[in-house]
Amino acid sequence: MCMENNVHFIDGEYVEESRATLPISDLSLHRGFGIFEYLRTYSGRPFHLREHLQRFRNSAKEMHLNVPYSDDEIHEILDTLLQKNGFEESAIKLFLTGGNSDDYLLPCSREKFLIFAKPYVVPKLPEAVSLQTITYARYMPEVKAIGYIPAVTALQRFKDADDILYVSESNEVLECTRSNLFAVKNGKLLTPKHGVLKGITRALVMHLCKTEECILTREALMECEEVFITSSTKEVLPVRQIDGHTFQAPGPITIELATRFTEYVKRGLQDNLNWSK
Repeated sequence: MCMENNVHFIDGEYVEESRATLPISDLSLHRGFGIFEYLRTYSGRPFHLREHLQRFRNSAKEMHLNVPYSDDEIHEILDTLLQKNGFEESAIKLFLTGGNSDDYLLPCSREKFLIFAKPYVVPKLPEAVSLQTITYARYMPEVKAIGYIPAVTALQRFKDADDILYVSESNEVLECTRSNLFAVKNGKLLTPKHGVLKGITRALVMHLCKTEECILTREALMECEEVFITSSTKEVLPVRQIDGHTFQAPGPITIELATRFTEYVKRGLQDNLNWSK
């Protein structure tokens, strides 16, 4: 299916991609002011939609934005959108922009709410990834904001790395550009506690295995036996190298958690668990 035939929800209307527009005065264009949320489906069912919507609302609250639809209304919109597109699996993005602005700095109208949908294609990921660290900490890290300049520029700079790992100025390991990080030390599962986006897959992994949220320095990370990253698209993905330092990839605990994640999804589909509400 051609991308231009995809149907999206744009500020109250279902429109084909070729007709989708956004006012040129919108603050997402002029100031990068807005938030988003990304999720995917399994067997056509949105995965942990309730948790994604809660994080979306938390981001909106922190940005002093108002989500113009209730969760039930968003459920209905999304159901209609998935039916109109008819994809086998879908990748879904919710956006909330700051709305129009007369001075291109402060909003002068209500927010604009959008849902984009496209076919979900399983990404061609390596069996294990390499990371490059940079010194950077995101502003308002628990907000899923649309501004990704540091991520894009770092990925362009370090083309040999599969992803970038952010480390704070105080040498604390944080997160990757689009994923959370876990490490295994002496059989104990660790993950950074502060300064990170609270990923939905991260929370699920912490549910599947006892995890210690902690302050993890770069030096301490290099002493760990296993490292992996998590996200909606990567699920549980082993890390083989960080700044040239190698790890067992995949290690036994990473393998076990990847298996548990897969079993969790299969069990949910078999038992018809309601991930969405």
